[in-house]
Amino acid sequence: MKFPLYQILLLFKIKIVFSCFPFFPPTPTTATDRPTSLQPIWKKVYSLNTIGGLFSSIEEAKKKNIDDPGADLFSILFDLESMRNGDGLFHFKLCYPDLRKVAIEWLQSSNPVNESTVAGYTAMIWTGM
Repeated sequence: MKFPLYQILLLFKIKIVFSCFPFFPPTPTTATDRPTSLQPIWKKVYSLNTIGGLFSSIEEAKKKNIDDPGADLFSILFDLESMRNGDGLFHFKLCYPDLRKVAIEWLQSSNPVNESTVAGYTAMIWTGM
């Protein structure tokens, strides 16, 4: 049985953060601007904490509290298509904040907002499992 993304996340009824589009800061121009590491910066695209309730519709699950990534219900999935990397793929990271070291990272070519079948899936990192 296939479920839309928001139903899968609601089904588990846990606090979950779904991030996309890692990017690296611009190259620093001075020694004092240099970062201490070259870790990517992630952009949160979806977060659900059932303490704050549930999304009331598919449309709300795509766009909710867009200016407040710390909200219990947060989604900017409506803008996911603009977050493909240079190869045209999505680079996702699924985090479980209550299990601080558990994260799943992968690439895929299909947009989970618009497509029910995952295409171009490549597992990258599974931590804490």
